[in-house]
Amino acid sequence: MLEITIAPEVIAKFKELLVEEDNEDAVFRIRETKVGGG
Repeated sequence: MLEITIAPEVIAKFKELLVEEDNEDAVFRIRETKVGGG
């Protein structure tokens, strides 16, 4: 099994990309995933 470490810079960039997206749509998808169980 591989152990993957993510650099803080990568996490920050990923968060930036999420914010740049349509926020409501992203939140809806996350909520849908949690409720639907995948």
